[in-house]
Amino acid sequence: MLPSGERPTSLGALGLVLGFAGLAIVIVPTVHGGASASGIAISLIAAVAWAAGSLWARHRLRALPAMTIASHQMLFGALPLIAIGLGRGELAQLAPTGDGLLALAYLIVFGNLIAYLAFVFLMNHASPAKVSTYAYINPILAIALGSWLAGEHLPANGLVGAAAILAGVALANLSTNSRSQRRS
Repeated sequence: MLPSGERPTSLGALGLVLGFAGLAIVIVPTVHGGASASGIAISLIAAVAWAAGSLWARHRLRALPAMTIASHQMLFGALPLIAIGLGRGELAQLAPTGDGLLALAYLIVFGNLIAYLAFVFLMNHASPAKVSTYAYINPILAIALGSWLAGEHLPANGLVGAAAILAGVALANLSTNSRSQRRS
């Protein structure tokens, strides 16, 4: 998207589209199951905004240390969420439990510190098409973990969507591998 940006190959673009279609197959039926349509729309918009910001950061912030970039992403992501939560009166509903604090600690260490550093490292060392596939893999992990750890029902659309996502990720990775082989 940027003037000096790396353009996806046809295979890579097909992989991204197939992965997004798989994501839609997984997510859209949850609206009929009671999930908020606006929440899902906001989640999809956030994913697009994250991708755009990541590409911009890859182009503009290469000289900064990975921890600096990761901390700025967390800070600027947290501030609007805090403001929205305060605006909705969620502070009055705050009732931390031991399990909740352990879950928060886990998310801070693994979901933020380690994951963001890995993401920033990949943004500097892998193609954008390859790095973007993380957003497609997360829903598959959520479905699998929900089924395995919480005994949640694994719907057929989840399996079909997961297959489409994995095929899209494979195509995106194949496209970047074939491009790097052509350069060698």
